[in-house]
Amino acid sequence: MDDIFLLSFLRARKFDRERALTLLKNYYLTRRKYPIVFKNLKPSAIEEILRQNMLSCVKTDNNMVITVASYGHWDATKVEILDVLRVVLLFLDFELNDHPIQVNGLYLLLDAKDISWRHIIQYTPRNIQLVIMSMVKCIAVRYKGIYVVNTNKIFVLLYSIIYPFLPNKIKKRMHLYGSDMKELHKVIDPKYLPAEFNGELPTFDSSEYIKKLKDNEEFFVENEKYWTEENST
Repeated sequence: MDDIFLLSFLRARKFDRERALTLLKNYYLTRRKYPIVFKNLKPSAIEEILRQNMLSCVKTDNNMVITVASYGHWDATKVEILDVLRVVLLFLDFELNDHPIQVNGLYLLLDAKDISWRHIIQYTPRNIQLVIMSMVKCIAVRYKGIYVVNTNKIFVLLYSIIYPFLPNKIKKRMHLYGSDMKELHKVIDPKYLPAEFNGELPTFDSSEYIKKLKDNEEFFVENEKYWTEENST
C-alpha cells in the first residue's frame, strides 16, 4: 500500500481511478492464477538464469529507462521461455517502484541477431499468451517503444506468429530494423547503447544490474507475501 507502488498503477492509466484499480486487481489475480511464473520470483531462486546475461538496464541523463536484451545470450538448450519471462518480470517489479520508469515509460531494445529455431519452438500459443498477459495486461508499465535490431527471416517468422496476440498499442510501438543502426540512433543516443549496437558503452554485460537485484532480495520476498494463498484473505 505504499505510495510509490500505487502511483505506478495510477500513472499507467493516466490517473483514471477505475482503470487503475482494475489493473491493480489484475496484477494480483494473475499472480495467483499463474504460480508457475510468479511463485518464488526472487533473484536467489533464478540465479542460474540471471547468469545467462540476457537482460540489462540503462538509464539516461533525462531518466529514460532502456531495457536491453539479446537472443544471443539466451541458450535455448538450457533455458526455457518461462524462465526468460521470470527474469523480465523480476526487473519490472523492481524498476516499477521508482519514479523514472513510471513517469517516462520503458523502452525495450532487443537484438535478434542470434535467434534460432530452438527459440522459435518455445513460442507456443500458451506461452505467448502467458508472456503478453504477464508483461502487458497486468503490470503497470507503459511501453514507449520496442525496437528490434538485426532482424532476419527467423525473427520475421516469429513476429508473424505473435503479432495477432499483441494489443494494438504494442503493435504501433514496435519497430523492426536490420543491421544498420542509423535508424536506432535517431531515437536512442549512441552514448546510452552497448558496443553491439554501435554505441559508446562497453560490451553488453548485465553483471552490475544482477548484483543490484541480488542486493534487494528482501524486496522480492516481501512483494510475494501480498498475493500468496497463505497470506491472502
